[in-house]
Amino acid sequence: MLNLVQELKKRNVIRAAVAYVLVAWTIAQVAELGLDSFDASPLIMQTLLIVLLAGLPITVVLAWIYEITPDGIHKDEDVDRSAPAYRQKGRKFDLIIIGLLTLALSYFVVDKIRNRIVIIEADSIAVLPLANRSSDEGSQYFADGIHDELLTQLGHVSDLTVISRTSVQEYRETTKKASEIAKELGVTTLLEGSVRRSGDRVRIAVTLIDATQDKHLWSEKYDRLLSPANIFEIQSEIADTIAVALTANLAAAHTLSVLDRPRAKAKSFDGPMDELFESIELATRAVEIDPNFAVAMGLIAEQYANLYWFYSQQEEHRDKARQWIDKALVIEPDDPRLQLGFSNILYQGYLDYNGALVAARKAERGMPSNSRVYLALGSVLRRSGRIEEAIEAYKKAQILNPRDVQTFAHHIFTFMFLGDVAGARTQAELIMALPQATPIHIGYTKLIDLYMLGDTDALRDYLQKRPDVNLGSELHLKVMLPFFERRYTDVLKALESQPDPVIAQFKLLTHSAIKARVLHAQGNYDAAREEATIAVSELTALAETMPNNARPIVTRALMHAILGDVGQTRADVNLSASLYPIEDDPVDGPAYVADGLRALALILNSAELADAMDDYLSLRTKLYYVDFLLLDPVFDQHRADPDIKALIERFSLRSATTN
Repeated sequence: MLNLVQELKKRNVIRAAVAYVLVAWTIAQVAELGLDSFDASPLIMQTLLIVLLAGLPITVVLAWIYEITPDGIHKDEDVDRSAPAYRQKGRKFDLIIIGLLTLALSYFVVDKIRNRIVIIEADSIAVLPLANRSSDEGSQYFADGIHDELLTQLGHVSDLTVISRTSVQEYRETTKKASEIAKELGVTTLLEGSVRRSGDRVRIAVTLIDATQDKHLWSEKYDRLLSPANIFEIQSEIADTIAVALTANLAAAHTLSVLDRPRAKAKSFDGPMDELFESIELATRAVEIDPNFAVAMGLIAEQYANLYWFYSQQEEHRDKARQWIDKALVIEPDDPRLQLGFSNILYQGYLDYNGALVAARKAERGMPSNSRVYLALGSVLRRSGRIEEAIEAYKKAQILNPRDVQTFAHHIFTFMFLGDVAGARTQAELIMALPQATPIHIGYTKLIDLYMLGDTDALRDYLQKRPDVNLGSELHLKVMLPFFERRYTDVLKALESQPDPVIAQFKLLTHSAIKARVLHAQGNYDAAREEATIAVSELTALAETMPNNARPIVTRALMHAILGDVGQTRADVNLSASLYPIEDDPVDGPAYVADGLRALALILNSAELADAMDDYLSLRTKLYYVDFLLLDPVFDQHRADPDIKALIERFSLRSATTN
């Protein structure tokens, strides 16, 4: 055996075999690449491989019999292997083999790296709005419904990142190239399509695109006879097929029930009160059409919770939210959308953060690529005092939905709670760069300078450009910003067009309370007490309709302070703080403590007030900082006190940002 190997080496058979294998492998790789580009028949590649394999034994036999020399091809027995020319030829042969091996190894490594990158990046997709190719404009609603359901179905797929509807809306009817869109959204795969409807027939065409190569990976057309019963079956079929094409795991998606009954779509908006009622009305109509439409019931529940949380604080609205979500969960207990709604209701209606977290985690398991899930998780974690975890959840929401302004707004407030001016401003800059940013969201960015630095300029300019507003937070600031700037005539003028009471998330101010504050700041104490007496009566009545709510209580404390009733002032300050204990609610709790300081400023001496302010300003999380608090005229009498000046020096973020 050893003699045979030595003879093979002597005759260069092994060298020839190795060289042949390397050359054949290179030919096969080049051929595979070229044939794929021309979409050639697989038979061509199979034939080539057979020929290359057949050539190996022929090469070995020829190498055994013949030898290539500088003088040409000769039989092996006629070759003088001791000649210098023969040895030089052998070294050249070795160098050729080494070169081929290096080339093969390089190709192998690059190919593996390239394949790994593709696998990683293929786990994300942006589904562009489906184009309406129908003759009637009303079919656009149908196309949008297909798009929404497609996003929902793909959002159920584990390990698949789906860019949300908000982020892709700007690309409707776009002329941008696929590569440009993909770069902007941070994905490598796009889905585009169209819907053409004619009578009771519909054609849905979709194409999956590898945006890095501008190459169509897959396309399909669906021609269907349209009926209310099969709409969602068609949508689910498309979503599943696309997911398979992306080699995604469909296990999570198949655990969810697919509704096969007609469903009306309702508008969802957690903004001005009138639009909340409009959304509830639309969803209620949907339930009247389909009494088992659980998702619509969930929408009604969430909007009642929003109404309770942002405006009314009426137990009637909270109870309706719970009734509707309970009814929906009886029908579809495992629907992650309903679990997400349940989480929000527990969070907003009952301050049950543990229960809300459990429900949000259930929603996450069912919709791991839904940005709203991580938005909810971030909010619950933030209120539980787990700020760092909340930031991570918001980051995940931003990755999944890089165009969702609301996520960036939540991020702003999280950094504000931590006193991180730079972090808040970074998020504000991102909001300002988003085409989806509404005036309301832009307004959020102006609160950084107001609440953290006590600077009113940016917000004043913003509000002057917003003559007609109906959002609670803006209504409140329309009245209170000129008050902080000592523009008292403008306060009373703004009040003429405001509802009574003016309600925001942390605020409830009756007109009489605002007038009492203005009169007191102007030094008209008798008239101020008259308005404060009226305000106490009104706020007491409101507190009875809002049990366990601090908003009317903390405002009433300030009215008692204007009246000089020290005992009632302290009682209301303590009551409002106890309703939202800081250890249980590090977000709302500090806000009511801060408002209590305004009342205490009218009944305490400067040293006592400084102690109370020190306790508040030392809290880890808070929304209002010392420079903002001192804008209020109630602190004017204390401003020159050494203890108060020392607090400003210790806690002023304005000083920290200018040094």
